[in-house]
Amino acid sequence: LAGMDALFQASQLGDALPPDVRWMAESVHIQLTNGVEAAKAIRGPIDKALADPALRRKLDYFSLVTSSLTTLIGTRLTAEFGLTAGFSSLDGD
Repeated sequence: LAGMDALFQASQLGDALPPDVRWMAESVHIQLTNGVEAAKAIRGPIDKALADPALRRKLDYFSLVTSSLTTLIGTRLTAEFGLTAGFSSLDGD
């Protein structure tokens, strides 16, 4: 996520957005930063993190952050640039 944030900042995509939606670029940066911090807070094997209520809450928060990023980048930001996501069963993923 830190690498994605560095790439997003270097790309200056936020500057290419219409003025009324440039807030999205800052939101992407904030959520990527939040995701990095949330991931750092979760240590150890995943089964132990899932069993520990405090770590489980951190995992839930990480899930919320990544879901928000999916919406921000995969839906809202791409729509502002006129891009659409598609799926092809023929491309091997």
